[in-house]
Amino acid sequence: MDDGNKTVPVTVTMRVTCGCGHAEDETYDFDMPSGDAGPKETYEPGTCPKCGAPVRIYLRRTSALQ
Repeated sequence: MDDGNKTVPVTVTMRVTCGCGHAEDETYDFDMPSGDAGPKETYEPGTCPKCGAPVRIYLRRTSALQ
């Protein structure tokens, strides 16, 4: 059986906070190929859209494997 094309629902939570007071807390739900859909936590570099300061974006991905 080839599960390479199977997709599973995943949820990604993104949090951004900056010392200037800007904050974002977004959740996205979408389907991913099952081979890429494992849970993951990471910090990515970014820029505050309010003041332009460098920020670290916290991303957390959870999968709902069935």
